Amino acid sequence: MKVQRFNEEEVRYLTEIIPGHTYLEIRSLYYSKFAKSLTDARLRYFITKYKVKNGLPPGCQKGHCSPNRKPLGSIHFKRGYIRVKIAEPDKWQYLHSYIWEKEYGPVPDGHVLIFADGNKQNVSIDNLILATKAEHAMLNRYKLLGTSLEATQAGLLVAKLILKIAKIRRNGSLSYNQRGV
Repeated sequence: MKVQRFNEEEVRYLTEIIPGHTYLEIRSLYYSKFAKSLTDARLRYFITKYKVKNGLPPGCQKGHCSPNRKPLGSIHFKRGYIRVKIAEPDKWQYLHSYIWEKEYGPVPDGHVLIFADGNKQNVSIDNLILATKAEHAMLNRYKLLGTSLEATQAGLLVAKLILKIAKIRRNGSLSYNQRGV
């Protein structure tokens, strides 16, 4: 079976109409103009050969988007945390991290965000505290997380003190006799 090539007029027309249209719309417009059918396979071949982009999000290429596709800015809950859709296709970010990044930039490596009042859905910037992973581990180990900003900040100070004492002990600067034990 001989493969039918696109003539110059078809190439020019398709290159013009592909951006912003789904495969279904392109096939319909092509048929209206040239009274020829165009399969998805031939259309994909044309797009690849002539490097034409249609600008639609992936998954919407064959004439329709999935009914499960969520628009940008959509939110949903995952393990009690709020997540927000920030880009196509399906790029989600935790809302508290997104808010922190808008205010202070990315969370540094080795750090986490803590909810001061313990409520994962209270994502106001005043309720977020930046702590190292080690500090967070101490907060959890010794149950120092509070239900208010002041209580959590006090717990964080205690966690920092515990870590500092452990570091001094590791370095040998503080012997058992010096501690009065």
